[in-house]
Amino acid sequence: MKHHLKLPTGCKQQLATGKRENPGINAVRALADFFGVPIGYFADDTVTEEINAQLRAITRGCSSSPLRGAHG
Repeated sequence: MKHHLKLPTGCKQQLATGKRENPGINAVRALADFFGVPIGYFADDTVTEEINAQLRAITRGCSSSPLRGAHG
């Protein structure tokens, strides 16, 4: 299944090059959807660390919880 980032090309380029440092809520939602993470991943350090810990566990092959957990 191929996923597409649902943002205008100009917005993608600005984010990728750092010309746009503070994306709006619609851009953040699109990024969260694209990467399969809850929107809180980009705003809440606790959520970010929980997801990162799950990703580390998955890459080690010993994940015991779903990626989205209670925040999905």
